[in-house]
Amino acid sequence: MSRTKSKMLRLAAAAMTLAMLLTAGCRRTPSAVESGVAAVDFPIAVRGVTIEKAPGSVAVYSDSLADAVMNLTSAEQLQLTARSADSAYSGIAMLPTAGTAAEPDVPQLQSLGVQLVLTDTPPSETAAASLAEAGIPVLVLEPATDRESLIELYRVLGSALSGGR
Repeated sequence: MSRTKSKMLRLAAAAMTLAMLLTAGCRRTPSAVESGVAAVDFPIAVRGVTIEKAPGSVAVYSDSLADAVMNLTSAEQLQLTARSADSAYSGIAMLPTAGTAAEPDVPQLQSLGVQLVLTDTPPSETAAASLAEAGIPVLVLEPATDRESLIELYRVLGSALSGGR
């Protein structure tokens, strides 16, 4: 093989490798059914809380959970609908308030169409009963304190929001 042909083959191989590396992060959007198995499985039980259908509207009562949800989803997939009155997170400052984590405003949540409440502080017994009566599940997740708990937090949130995909 001539020296020029050998250089051309190496150059072509390098170009193909570079193209594969550049497109490795690209992927198609998964369909609702892949390989005969549904990619979204609802209802799903997450930390003992049953979520009947994919929540399209979520209230967040934790700034760290709001940040995690915003990192996990897009506005087309999920709408953050309400926040805690004591939230300091600027990323959700435009949302209407609906009480606090301990005392969420259930009528306000209902009027906003909230389908899931995310919090790091359990609601009071009275508020929990009102939320259950309204059919709004509450997922209480402790803030991450290290890398492992951060990975677990994102895994649990991903399951709750997308059905374990």
